[in-house]
Amino acid sequence: MKHKFIVILTFLLLCSLLMAGCSSKETSKKTTADVKPIVTDPDTFPIVKDKVTLTVLIPSNSLVKDFNTNDFTKWYEKKTGVHVKWEIIPEDGAAEKLNLMLASGDLPDVIMHMPVTKSQLMVYGKKGVFQSLNNLIDKYGLRPRKCLMMSLALKMQ
Repeated sequence: MKHKFIVILTFLLLCSLLMAGCSSKETSKKTTADVKPIVTDPDTFPIVKDKVTLTVLIPSNSLVKDFNTNDFTKWYEKKTGVHVKWEIIPEDGAAEKLNLMLASGDLPDVIMHMPVTKSQLMVYGKKGVFQSLNNLIDKYGLRPRKCLMMSLALKMQ
C-alpha cells in the first residue's frame, strides 16, 4: 500500500510539473523578460506560484470512496498548489472510453491507471499526445526521481 502511494504521488507530481510548465491556451506577444515562470524552484513547495487545475482521467476504484475529498487529494492540493479535477469513468469499459477520447482529441491533462497499449503509445507519442517526462524529471523532479529509484530498487529485491 505504501509503495502504491509513492507511485501515485510520484506520477501526480511529475504530471503536475509537466502540465504546470507547459499548459497555456493563450498566445502571447510578451518578450522572454516579461514572462514569469509559473513553477517554483525544484524541490520546493508548493510546486506552482499560482494555483493550477489539472484534469485527471482515472477508472473508478472501489477502495476510494470519493476522489475529490479523500485525504490524499486534500494533502496533494495543499502541498503542491495543484487542484485535481477528477474525471472518473467506470472500470468496465475504460479501454473503450480511452480509445474514444484519443480518437476525438478530447483529452484530460493526465491519464492515470488506464489501459494504454504499446501501439497507442507509439501512435499517439508520434503525434505528441503522449510526451516523454525524462527532461522534466531531470530538471524539476528531485523528489519524484528519488521515489522512482526507491521503487525500482524494491522491484529488484
